Amino acid sequence: MSVLGLLKPEYFLRPQQIPLRLWRGLRARSDTFKIVRLPWGSDLRVNIRDSIGWSIYTRAIYETAVTETLWRLTKPGDHVADVGANIGYMASILSARVGLSGKVYCFEPHPQMAAELRRNIALWRYGQSCSIWQAAVGESSGPGTLFVPEYFSHNHGISSVSPRNDIGTNTEIPIDIVALDDVIPKLASLAVVKIDVEGHELSVFKGMQNILESHRVHYIVFEEIAPFPAPTHAFLKDRGYTTYGIEHQLNGIRFTPSSQPTTDDIPVYLATREPPEVVKRIQKSFWQSFGPNSLLKNRVAL
Repeated sequence: MSVLGLLKPEYFLRPQQIPLRLWRGLRARSDTFKIVRLPWGSDLRVNIRDSIGWSIYTRAIYETAVTETLWRLTKPGDHVADVGANIGYMASILSARVGLSGKVYCFEPHPQMAAELRRNIALWRYGQSCSIWQAAVGESSGPGTLFVPEYFSHNHGISSVSPRNDIGTNTEIPIDIVALDDVIPKLASLAVVKIDVEGHELSVFKGMQNILESHRVHYIVFEEIAPFPAPTHAFLKDRGYTTYGIEHQLNGIRFTPSSQPTTDDIPVYLATREPPEVVKRIQKSFWQSFGPNSLLKNRVAL
C-alpha cells in the first residue's frame, strides 16, 4: 500500500488494521468464506472472492462515508430500512445502533445473498431487531425478474431488476417486488432509509410516495449514478426534501447542499426535510463508527 493510502481514516485511526490488511492481502482471493469482526463489534461472514467481501475482509470497512453517515443518523429505538441489503454490512450498522428496542426492515431479492443475510443476522447481538423480505423494492408490488450478469461471481452487488448487458450475459431469476407503501405499517415513521438498488432508486421512491408525502421519513441515504440533478433529486425536491452530496475527509464526513459529491466511487446522497442547521450539526462530529475506541472494545482476529 502507498503512503497516501495509509492516510485514509480507516487506517490512520486504526493502525492495528495496517498489518492485518497486509497479511490478508497476501492470501489468494478464492471462493472462501471468512468471519470478519467489524469496528462496532458485529461479525460478518464474507466471501473473499467477491469484491465487496474482499474489501470488508481486508479493511473491516466498506463505503466509509455511507458507514459513518448511517452511524450518525441512526439512534436507539429507531425504525429504519435497508433497501438492497446484500449480505448485511449496512444492516449490521443499523441493528447495532437501533438495538433491541428498534427495528430494521431488510430487503434483498437475490436468493443467495438473502441466505447470507440471514446467516449474518443470526451472528449479531441485536439481530432480533431485523426482519427480512426476500424481495426487490419498486414502484408497485407484484412478480418481477432479477437479472444476474456473469460478473456477479466477482461482485455480488450488481444484480438488478433490469438487464446489465455491459458486464456479461444475464441469468434471469423470478422474484417478488414490493412497494414500501405496501409493507411499512401505515402509521410507522422511518428514521433512516438506505437505498442501493443499482439504478432503480426512482422506482423505490415512487413506491414510497405516501410515506414521503406524509413526512414519515427523516433521512434517506441513496446512490445515484446519473449527474446531479437527476430525476431522483427532482422527485424528492417536489416532496419537500433537500438533497446533500456525501463526502468524506480525514477528519470526518461533509454534506454538500444541492450538489454532486466529489468522489471516485458512485455518488451517494443524503435527502432530508430537516433544516440546514441540523444537517450542519450532524456533520461536525469526528469519526464515530470506527477509530481508536473500537480497538479497546472489539477484538481483531487474523
